Amino acid sequence: MVLNSWEIHCLVSQWSSPSEVLHSYKSKEIWIAPPQFYELGRMCRCPALADLHRFAWQRSLEGCEQWLPIHLVAPDCFASILPGDALYPEKVDRSVKSGGVMKTEKSIEELQQDSANLHRIVGQDPYSITVRMNITPKYKHLSPLFGTDVDNPSKNQSKL
Repeated sequence: MVLNSWEIHCLVSQWSSPSEVLHSYKSKEIWIAPPQFYELGRMCRCPALADLHRFAWQRSLEGCEQWLPIHLVAPDCFASILPGDALYPEKVDRSVKSGGVMKTEKSIEELQQDSANLHRIVGQDPYSITVRMNITPKYKHLSPLFGTDVDNPSKNQSKL
């Protein structure tokens, strides 16, 4: 029996809650990209789908902004620098030709110590992503769960 690509996709798809996806990622059962890690961490703040709907409706009245992550490459890590971070440029070139990549010789620790405002997704390898954030999100957005909060049942009650 030969399966086409749609049949193969259907075999490996499954419904999971945001917290289940993050746990599967942390245990290296699946891989997710940094933006999805960040957004699933936000969704974990909503215990039920009705809570997410209520939050989205209320927050939508506040406004929004378009984000363009700036990719940072350092000797011991990679990062996506997000708006509000001390390293985020004041003026962002949104053209494709800029590439949106910064390079530094500083270590992850030096980068953390040098920055008063943190809003970044940092990793040393594809399965070690963490969110480092000490700013208040604009427009009443939710902050994503950080590091060990993903494993803390009291902070991660999402059943979405």
